[in-house]
Amino acid sequence: MSYEEYEKERGKKIPLGRMGDAEEYANMACFLASDAASGIAGGAINIDEGMSPVVQP
Repeated sequence: MSYEEYEKERGKKIPLGRMGDAEEYANMACFLASDAASGIAGGAINIDEGMSPVVQP
């Protein structure tokens, strides 16, 4: 199975229908480092394409 095929199959199981990419993770890191996020003092931010409610421990 090619990576493209894997990505397509995996996307079918993800609520947003696709896997995230490095740019999305970098954008969140840049936001958290910016003045726009100065009020954020802690917490968990999920960048998981909606999987958190689906996958429960």
